[in-house]
Amino acid sequence: MKSDFNLFDAFKIFDKYSAGTIFRHEFEEGLEKLGIFSSKSQIALLFKKLDKDNNGRLRFGEFSDAFTPIDKLYRDHLEKK
Repeated sequence: MKSDFNLFDAFKIFDKYSAGTIFRHEFEEGLEKLGIFSSKSQIALLFKKLDKDNNGRLRFGEFSDAFTPIDKLYRDHLEKK
């Protein structure tokens, strides 16, 4: 990964068709490409927590919420990248 790798780059790993959203199967495939193997139930739990509008897919904002620190100092630093 590049040193300037950011959340948008991470999102693109999973957004297979550049549709602006990630479906569960795309997320699972993206994790497997990274060598991370999760059960369907683990992915379902993650989507249940992150999918705020319950449409079965993650938008960039929902995806980034999973990785954005709660602490303002760290969040500001991350957003400047």
